[in-house]
Amino acid sequence: MSKIIEMTDLQLKNIESLENEEKITVQLPFDGIKLTIERQSEIMPVLGVPTTMYSDKFVIHDNDGRLFLKHDVALSPEDMLEYVNTLKEARNKREFHYYRKLKEKGLQVGSKIEFKDGKQALIAPLTEDCPPTTRALFYIPLKKDGSISKVKPRILYGGSEYKVVE
Repeated sequence: MSKIIEMTDLQLKNIESLENEEKITVQLPFDGIKLTIERQSEIMPVLGVPTTMYSDKFVIHDNDGRLFLKHDVALSPEDMLEYVNTLKEARNKREFHYYRKLKEKGLQVGSKIEFKDGKQALIAPLTEDCPPTTRALFYIPLKKDGSISKVKPRILYGGSEYKVVE
């Protein structure tokens, strides 16, 4: 049976002391979104019997929507605390999804990326200039001399091939 611990002020010691079937629930300040943190687990057959194996990494789920409730990350306790604090800084659902997508892609605001064609860009923060799509990431292209161009942020489409430079 799992034990759920409701937290308003999440600390590193709370995550590190989480037992195998315990969960920590954190309420976000908007739209009733709750985050649930638990140990990463996998069911594996041991001598023909399904057995739950736990790792030292942590996973996070949210209650926003019906699909993709589990965030595509498995993090150490320190990284999980940083991630949850970043999500708690979100002012609305749009920012929440933006921060979530950044972490899942291994990016952060200001990361320098290079596209397959050699052009470079910076990951943009979510601003009013960004098109009102909810779950897309945005970038600002760099000029050939490395300075930031003065264009509105552009959508970083899912099929775009790029690598993180810095």
